[in-house]
Amino acid sequence: MVAQISTQLLSKSATEIRVNFPALLLDELARQVPQLERDRFIVDSVERELRRLRLQAAVKRLRDEQAWTDSNHSDLMTVDDVEAYVYTLRERPSAYSLKSPIHDADE
Repeated sequence: MVAQISTQLLSKSATEIRVNFPALLLDELARQVPQLERDRFIVDSVERELRRLRLQAAVKRLRDEQAWTDSNHSDLMTVDDVEAYVYTLRERPSAYSLKSPIHDADE
């Protein structure tokens, strides 16, 4: 069974395509989605799936790349180095801290 997808109503730059659907899938689509909403449903589904594939590819790249190298963080080579760094972060005022100048100005 062949489904004609007219995407001309979806945007000015849309292109009409022909897509072959398995008959059972097309039957279910016809039962579940009103005819006037099918183009939008299919386009939304494809957009969602493409986003998922891009995210999956990004996660794979991040897993394959080394996130931390000693040469990039030579100042954090020991536990003492890390503790000192964390201590300085905790002491630094931030917008979310009660020690922040932002909170002092409110009083």
